[in-house]
Formats: sequence, C-alpha cells, structure tokens
Amino acid sequence: MSSTLRRIEHFTSLTGTVDVAIVFHLTPKPNAIAAPQSAKQQRERLFAFSSFMSAMFSQTSTPAIPVLPLASASSLPAVLQTFASSLIKGHSVAAAAVPGLRPIELLQYCTVNSPLDQHSTFLLTDIFDSMGSLAGAMTNSTQNQEVEQKLLDLLGLETAQSVADFWRDEWVAD
Repeated sequence: MSSTLRRIEHFTSLTGTVDVAIVFHLTPKPNAIAAPQSAKQQRERLFAFSSFMSAMFSQTSTPAIPVLPLASASSLPAVLQTFASSLIKGHSVAAAAVPGLRPIELLQYCTVNSPLDQHSTFLLTDIFDSMGSLAGAMTNSTQNQEVEQKLLDLLGLETAQSVADFWRDEWVAD
C-alpha cells in the first residue's frame, strides 16, 4: 500500500490534482467474466476499498483526490461521464479564469540562476516524490552529500550546484 501511496503522491505533484480521479476497480480480475459474487467476496472487495480510502485520508501530504469505485469495466464510461459532468457543474466562470499553480511549475524556480529547463525539472520529479521530499533531502545535512551527488550525475555540475545553492540558502517552515 505504501508504494501505491508514493506513486499517487508523485502523480499529484506533477498534475496538481486538476481534474483527476482515481478509479478503484472492485473486481479482482478486471478482464474476467463477471460471475455472481458471494457475500464473502463482496465483503473482501469493500474491505479493500475502505482500506484504500482510509490510507488516502491518513496521508496528509497528498491532496484530496476523488476516488470512483467501479463495479465492472462496462460501467466505466458512465462513471467517468458522471464524474466529468460534476466537474463541469462545479467550476464557476471566476474559478475557471484563474488556473491553479501546480507544484511542478514552482519546481523550475528552485534554483539560484534562471529557471530550470523542462527536462531538468522532469529529472527532479523522477528523483523526488514531492516538493516536500526535495526540501527535506536538501536541508537534511546527513543526506545532503548523496543527494547532491545524485543531482550532479543527472543534471550536470552547473545546474546541480544552482539547485543545491538554492536550498542551502532557504529554510522551510511547516
């Protein structure tokens, strides 16, 4: 479950949770022909769903993402259509005029020089799940040398030094 939550956190750091949802398939084998479910199977699937929801709620670093339970693959179009129409109804004209800033858009400015290019920004998102994990790694003196070496290997000397200097000069208040 923890690896799933890390992937979701990484995904949300890239998308900013704009118009996204998690589809939770309640059938263990999505391509299998739907057979009548026993009461025990139904309870197990609902337990898995509720466990996932509980883990999502307890994950404070991940923003709220709608979770859409899916009973069968054939109902996916209807579930997505309902979700999409709720998004359209939920957006006001004023809210649509002001786009949200995604964390990845801020990441390119975490440097003492000019903003990072798109490739370097994507490389940083491959290393760190979120801005918080980047800040934590760069401000933690015990991890700092190995993190800087990883940055050096991926980004090159000038870019890695610029990112490291940015975090050396900054501090984070939670």
